[in-house]
Amino acid sequence: MRLRLFSAAWTVLMWAAGANAQPQEPVAHCVRRFGHTGCAARLYAQLLCESFDQPALLLAQQARLAEDFEREGIAFEGISVDEVETAAVRYYTPMLCQERSPKIRTLFQL
Repeated sequence: MRLRLFSAAWTVLMWAAGANAQPQEPVAHCVRRFGHTGCAARLYAQLLCESFDQPALLLAQQARLAEDFEREGIAFEGISVDEVETAAVRYYTPMLCQERSPKIRTLFQL
């Protein structure tokens, strides 16, 4: 159930951010360093690390995540939800919150 909540909310969030995002000049540091997919995954991983075990907090922070996506100028064209979720859970949560990463991976079954 929680995974469906994350995935449904994430899909809506990416769609809204992609519809509103305008490429910014110059490209933000996060996008320059990690690329559009990597930057989106890293921002999502930060959110998961902070609040994955608190669904109410996670939902409340979606607005912040959308603002972060817009601030960084992430272009979502050609990026799938699965790509961002997989990168966030497999690669960035172990870097950002090593002790919580196994629980997050279990939640997403990756």
